[in-house]
Amino acid sequence: MAIKKQCEQCDKGFLVSPHRKNTARFCSYPCLNQGNRKPKVEKKCQSCDKKFLVIPARENSAKYCSQECYGKIAVNRMFTEKSIQKMTQRIREQYQNGRQTWNKGKVGIWSNPNKGEKSNLWKGGTSKLWQQIVNSVEYKVWRKEVFIRDRFQCTQCKSEVLIEADHIKAKSIIVREFLARHSELEDKEKVEAIKKYCTELWDINNGRTLCRECHSKTDNYAHKAIQQMVKHNTTIIWQHQ
Repeated sequence: MAIKKQCEQCDKGFLVSPHRKNTARFCSYPCLNQGNRKPKVEKKCQSCDKKFLVIPARENSAKYCSQECYGKIAVNRMFTEKSIQKMTQRIREQYQNGRQTWNKGKVGIWSNPNKGEKSNLWKGGTSKLWQQIVNSVEYKVWRKEVFIRDRFQCTQCKSEVLIEADHIKAKSIIVREFLARHSELEDKEKVEAIKKYCTELWDINNGRTLCRECHSKTDNYAHKAIQQMVKHNTTIIWQHQ
């Protein structure tokens, strides 16, 4: 014969078999979960001082109210002045010693042995001047150093998604001004001269880390840089190599 009991959580009556007379306490699994749940413990975030609640099992381990607050502390620990100097030095050494990709010399879907001069579409090297500069070791080192200095965060909104290294003074203006001052350079000499002597282009103080959205709002983004050149009346020298 079923015995009637009262739920300790919702006070609803329910029937149980006689052998559960002394053990049955809840009418359902939801009431069981609610009844056995211990009250949450209040903690204080070590980053923003905001109070938040955690389960008792995390009372001693919980330190931050959100992933965002944890990220701020983690970034500060990772990017100290000493660690930034080490990372910058390591990057320079890697590129100076001829840094190679993992698939260098391997044949497969991730590498193309018939590229460059071996390609049947080779036209003697007609890449634009700036494409050669962007693909240079100097540009890669400059870009990485800007990222490290800014801790891989957008300097405007602190985003870490789709970040880009931006020249505060447009790179197109810098290159054109440099070539206007050295008009005696031949086409084949321009890229090497820019790498070695155009110090303004490689100055990290003229660089900043921006996310794609913030970058698109700057005055020197894409076609806006050309508008700046018209304002400055700079000589337009943008030839194929």
